[in-house]
Amino acid sequence: YFWQKTNNAKALRNRLKLVKKELEKAIHLKNKKEIRILNLAAGTNRGVVEVVGIHKDKFDFEVFAVDKSELAIEDAKKLTLIFDVAHLFNFHNGKISDFFNKNNNINFDIIEMVGFLDYVEDKKAIDLFNKIYSALTDRGIFITGNIKDNSERRFATEVVSWPNLIFRNESDLIKLIMNSKFKSSEVEIIYEPQNIHGVMVCKK
Repeated sequence: YFWQKTNNAKALRNRLKLVKKELEKAIHLKNKKEIRILNLAAGTNRGVVEVVGIHKDKFDFEVFAVDKSELAIEDAKKLTLIFDVAHLFNFHNGKISDFFNKNNNINFDIIEMVGFLDYVEDKKAIDLFNKIYSALTDRGIFITGNIKDNSERRFATEVVSWPNLIFRNESDLIKLIMNSKFKSSEVEIIYEPQNIHGVMVCKK
């Protein structure tokens, strides 16, 4: 009960709303019926599942969902059943880097990776951004996000047991972008009302 009332918990719920809003904008911006989506770290893919569920009758979706955790994959599969979109999802249990190496001939209209960048060091993040850039179609859209430092940092890392969080502010995210292939892309960073979680939208 206490955790649900914290600013961090509110921020996570706000982040979900923001991600869903940006996903819907990206889908409509593509202006075509067939949409291929890549969901990285699919254990946090509730936004993707819900948005695909809402619009499944208007668009022809093909979603690839990747996570190295079998438990996360199983949870994601259960969610797709609830929203009646299981037939639209292709699940891949393994590392993101392995997925890109094995599927370098597939391009995606939208790539969503929210909740994972918080745990990736800068050098690996830049390498991952480059792989994502190459996997996008022309004018493809990449949606990601990162937590920023906040007054509840010690509570999140020590009490809730998220000790490996990497906190980044807007300038930190821009620095990652400028050191990646996305440096000449259109980039927008939006923060939810608690000003804890930022969602970054990059248009190739």
